[in-house]
Amino acid sequence: MSPELDLEQNFELGPYLQAALICETVIEDKNGVLSAIKIIDRITRTAHGPDPPAVMDPFEYEFFILLVLKSGENPGVFRIKVQPIKPTNEAMPPVTYTMHLEAPADRGMNVIGRTRLRFDVPGLWWFDVLLNERRITRMPLRIIYLPQQMQIGG
Repeated sequence: MSPELDLEQNFELGPYLQAALICETVIEDKNGVLSAIKIIDRITRTAHGPDPPAVMDPFEYEFFILLVLKSGENPGVFRIKVQPIKPTNEAMPPVTYTMHLEAPADRGMNVIGRTRLRFDVPGLWWFDVLLNERRITRMPLRIIYLPQQMQIGG
């Protein structure tokens, strides 16, 4: 049976999403235990000067996406896709991973994706997480732009 049919017919049996995080870094120790460092859901960008731009200049930002999945009663090969979506509802190029989830039910797999993204508009960005093209969660990341007008001299 193909993974798509298996997932569609038995979604309540797994796989299960244990965690979906956007963070500054992920550390994996020698025993395979993960630590998500500085979990973020907003980035504040500032511009300083006597006449800061009213519109945010695009900037690149590096972060990690951490997904932890467990097979449940539905082991097999699955495609995980992370789809960034701009506040304008424009879909960015997705990142896709293939994973093999094994039995027993508590076995799982971690997806640790180092990401560098160009943010060109402030607002609420979404990162849809799809399992075999079926959305299983969304992660929000708000980009805030704060122009700071400062007078130089006296």
